[in-house]
Amino acid sequence: MAAPVDLELKKAFTELQAKVIDTQQKVKLADIQIEQLNRTKKHAHLTDTEIMTLVDETNMYEGVGRMFILQSKEAIHNQLLEKQKIAEEKIKELEACPVPKPHSKPLVWASLVAQWLRIRLPTQETRVQTLVWEDPTCHGAPKPVRHNY
Repeated sequence: MAAPVDLELKKAFTELQAKVIDTQQKVKLADIQIEQLNRTKKHAHLTDTEIMTLVDETNMYEGVGRMFILQSKEAIHNQLLEKQKIAEEKIKELEACPVPKPHSKPLVWASLVAQWLRIRLPTQETRVQTLVWEDPTCHGAPKPVRHNY
């Protein structure tokens, strides 16, 4: 009779362990996306700061693929401000929205679940620990530790 319980426990344990690993990977992906957006925002800000020191009538070249396009200082300034604004909005979405929006772009959708995943991960880890602790064949196993994330 102990064998079926052990098989059920093993199956449940592997499923929960797979969910924990999947959740950890998704959280790391969301963190990487936030870091990349912060770098983009900072780069645009620093570039804009340097451009603003130039004379207003200065024309500049904007890199587009393999070529450069002559643009006014005002046009470049507006593009950099827009880039900063978009990056800031995406960062706020990543950090604030716990529920994914299915109609969003895949990159944004993956990022929106970051907070929800951070909440879900400790719960899954606790479930795995509880399964091991409640199994009668695991004598002397340590009790589950509660993490405060």
